[in-house]
This record gives sequence, structure tokens and C-alpha cells, in this order.
Amino acid sequence: MLLDLTSDQDFLRETTARFLDNRVPVEEIRRLRDDPAGFSREYWRLGTELGWTSLLVAEDMGGGSVSGDGLVDLTLIAHEFGSHAAPGPLIPTAVVAAALGAALVATPNDGHLKVLTDLLSGAAIASWCTEEPRWNGSSDGISLEVVVEGGEVVLTGMKRPVESALQADHLLVTGRTGEGLTQVLVPAGAAGLSVTPMHSVDLTRRFAKLSFEGVRLPMDAVVGEVGQADDAVEIQLRMALAIANAETVGALEKAFGMTVEWAVMYEVPHNIEETT
Repeated sequence: MLLDLTSDQDFLRETTARFLDNRVPVEEIRRLRDDPAGFSREYWRLGTELGWTSLLVAEDMGGGSVSGDGLVDLTLIAHEFGSHAAPGPLIPTAVVAAALGAALVATPNDGHLKVLTDLLSGAAIASWCTEEPRWNGSSDGISLEVVVEGGEVVLTGMKRPVESALQADHLLVTGRTGEGLTQVLVPAGAAGLSVTPMHSVDLTRRFAKLSFEGVRLPMDAVVGEVGQADDAVEIQLRMALAIANAETVGALEKAFGMTVEWAVMYEVPHNIEETT
């Protein structure tokens, strides 16, 4: 990527690249192709020590970035993920951490703070459940229902595809309450939640379909305010897109470099005249 990096940012990028070189070389990625998770918990925990999940979280909550712009710093890591075809739920876990951190500023919640702490340390993994079968790429396409009943919220609907859903300890579910959006932190294994693995051509990621059939949770499972999450969801979508784009650029640059090396190795003609 065409960025003028600071020395700290360059160190972050190089450290991540060396880590991925050592931990997930091509041979390891091929070995993991049939693994149910696609990565080990120890690999993920060590990665969080490099800042994979903390860059979008404020320092007073245990996060922090090397440049003061956490999203830019995270795109450097994402670029290396793309270049190395690295496994692990980088985007969903980082976005969930960012969502919890932002909500905690306005709405203190000891349970959510504990989850955030575990995400930053690598003790837990989370995934963001936003896409649906008829999702149109924006918050307008979210239809899963979140209904308030007494002192509980009830979730009904489907989410798919959800990255690393089978490996996640926590699921940030984005649903609709009336005209507004509501986000709920759902623990894995909640009653009424079923998770079905999906098939994918992606060798490094695992996806699943989630069905919520009257999943009931206490009101303190809500992240932020009921029906008031539209702005937060828009920010999360933009974060996810920026990180995903950086990862794609890394993958494309790697593929282009390999193509050039192959062309040089086999002396591919530079123009049509050389072939006549």
C-alpha cells in the first residue's frame, strides 16, 4: 500500500510479517485446510500480543495504537494477512472489540468489559453477526428481530455467513427493533441458538449459518441502547470494509509478485512480436 509509514508503524508491519512467516507458512496453511477451526488458539493468543484485537480500542480500556490512528494501523496488519493468506478471525474480532469499547464509554457494563478484556488478551474470540440471506450490504438489509419482553430481549431470525462462528465464544448480533437497530452480545451455546457449518472455497476461513429461535437474554446483553445502534453499525461496517480492502490489496500484491516471478523464470515474451 502507498503509505508513508512512521518507524513504529513499519515495526508493527514487519513484526506481524515475521510472525506470520514463522507461524503460518504455506505448508502449515495446507496442513490446516481440513482443520475444523483453521487456526490454533495459541496462534491467535500470540497474535493478540501484537495488537491484532486492541488497535480499535481506547488505551484506558486496555487497547491503543502505535500511531494514534488504530484503523490505519490495523490495515497494515490486514495487508500482511492478505499477503500471507493468514488464518484467524481478524476482522470480526477486531470489530466486536471496537463496538464493545465504544459502547462502554456511554453505557458502563461490567460483563461487556470482561468480554472485551478477554478479546484483547486472546482468551476469547468473538464474531460479528450482521450478514443475512437477503442482505444487501447495508444496514437496511438487516431483518433479524430483537424484541423487548419484560426484562429480556428475544432474538428471532437467521445470520449467514458468520466467520468463525463455531470457534467464537461470543457473538455480537445486529438485529432490528422496530425502525432502529439493536446489537446484542450472545454467548456461544445460548438456548435457542443453532450453528450449522457452511462449505466455502476459502482455505483459511470457516463460516457458518446461525439460527436464532427465540433466544432470550437479559437486558444487560444489549450493547448500547435498544433501537439506537444505527450509527454504531454504520461505523462498524466502514471499519470492516477498510480492513477487508487492505487484506485484499495484500493478497493481490502477493499474487502479482508471484506472477512476475513466474514470467521471469520461464521467460514469457514481453510483447506479441516476440512470439512471431
